[in-house]
Amino acid sequence: MDHLRDESGCYISLEDIKKLGDEELKNLIDKGYRYKHKSLEEYVAASGKSLLPSEEIDFGPAVGREVW
Repeated sequence: MDHLRDESGCYISLEDIKKLGDEELKNLIDKGYRYKHKSLEEYVAASGKSLLPSEEIDFGPAVGREVW
């Protein structure tokens, strides 16, 4: 199994997750395995594009009890 271990615990790859059944995944989770997510910087680097902020959208004045 292609898993990693670092100072914060054991990780399992997405490829391995796809191969395992529900019960096997539950056992690994119970043992402390986690899926290592990519950081925003890793996703941006993988895309080959630069990170651009989105424009702010003006929805107009509140008309009810919106929670922002």
